[in-house]
Amino acid sequence: MIPIPRCRLVLAPAEGRLESFLPDRTPVVAGDVIGTMTTSRGSHRLLAPSAGRVGGTLVGTLQTVSVGDGVVWLDVA
Repeated sequence: MIPIPRCRLVLAPAEGRLESFLPDRTPVVAGDVIGTMTTSRGSHRLLAPSAGRVGGTLVGTLQTVSVGDGVVWLDVA
């Protein structure tokens, strides 16, 4: 059986583009800035919803995302 890691998704708060993000496996605590997005209203920080490690991004840098799209996932196991 393949183990499925416990994870949390960080969702896009607005339509925009992912500008930067922390490298995979970077440890974070709740509230840490894990990435930034550029939106029509300026730059927006993406915050970790809980402690864990950055698992990876679900979109490419500068790819346009819509509100509610998953952009980064955290391994919270």
